[in-house]
Amino acid sequence: MRSVAIFSLLLSTAAAAKNAIPSVWDGSCYYPTPDPGFRLDTYLGRWYQVAGTIAPFTQNCKCIYAQYSLNVSAVYGRGQACD
Repeated sequence: MRSVAIFSLLLSTAAAAKNAIPSVWDGSCYYPTPDPGFRLDTYLGRWYQVAGTIAPFTQNCKCIYAQYSLNVSAVYGRGQACD
């Protein structure tokens, strides 16, 4: 019975390693390796929320969205808003 448990543990560990995300260690945390195909310009603009948990600040809102634009140093997110 013990050998079955050890075998199951080894199988699950191997499966987890196979599905692990490549990451980078900065000395204190691991971060996912950046996607070389990521294009920032495709992320800019207005993004609508399609699902979420009701929060006090969005309780009576319709069409909740976030607006992202590019400034000189980084991406600027205006935060959430609604109509």
